[in-house]
Amino acid sequence: VVWIALAFAFLIQMAGINNVLLYATDLWTTVGFTGNLSVFIPVLTSVIGIIMTLIGMAVIDRIGRRPLLLWGAVGMFVSMLVAAITFTQGTTTDTGALNLTGAWAFVALVSVHLVYIIFCGTWGVVLWVFLGEIFPNQIRTAGLGLATAGNWIGGTLITFLFPVTKEYIGLSGTYFSY
Repeated sequence: VVWIALAFAFLIQMAGINNVLLYATDLWTTVGFTGNLSVFIPVLTSVIGIIMTLIGMAVIDRIGRRPLLLWGAVGMFVSMLVAAITFTQGTTTDTGALNLTGAWAFVALVSVHLVYIIFCGTWGVVLWVFLGEIFPNQIRTAGLGLATAGNWIGGTLITFLFPVTKEYIGLSGTYFSY
């Protein structure tokens, strides 16, 4: 039970979800959104993510954990695939930065932020409900502690790997890998 919870908490981070907001300002500067707009968009996405989390919490018992995980996986896969394809349409500047313009910039904006919004209403909710339910009372505290540590380790690993993978396989390659 502990290994299942630890693996689930660790592997959920491999979807690259933290990078959507952690590197959002850099990402949106890359696609042409500058100044306050490149900061405002991730803030708006965070607010929508909180609302989606509340909705996910409200419907998880009616819809079920498995359907939320499956529909979340489909939605995030499609959104991430669209983002990765979109990033292949950009041009590289002299500094090595990706430049997206016009409709491609808008599609990138929507698809990447949809990944986060879908995650918040599905996987993000199911993870913590599942972890609270999987452990017997005798080991619940220790099990939750280990699973949470696994989640943080996975998040830290994928966050540190993002700039490296972006440099070596590009932004589109990084999103294809998620």
